[in-house]
Amino acid sequence: ESTSTYELVEVSTGGKLSRHNVRVRKIGPDTDLHGRIVSDHPRGVYRQLHECIVAHSLGEAILDGNVQVNRHALQTDAGQLTRSLVLEPRASVNVKPNLQIIADDVKCSHRAAIS
Repeated sequence: ESTSTYELVEVSTGGKLSRHNVRVRKIGPDTDLHGRIVSDHPRGVYRQLHECIVAHSLGEAILDGNVQVNRHALQTDAGQLTRSLVLEPRASVNVKPNLQIIADDVKCSHRAAIS
């Protein structure tokens, strides 16, 4: 709808720190979000957070989150967290967290809460 918004905030200070904040405020019945993080560097810290409220009676929210930790990304700390609130009986939330861990000596997790 015409009042929907998309905002991207990016902070980059060279190779040591990079931060991306994506905010989507969609006024309408459905939202489909795909996120992908690929780590090739050791000791990286990654957080993928998805928070959603579905208030439309035919609303549907979809998250397809992917974190890939490649062979050389030793001691990586990666996490995915999804928090969703469904306010209408016919509304729905579909969450597909995906961790692909190829490296050793890593700490990775994913959690989802839908209520």
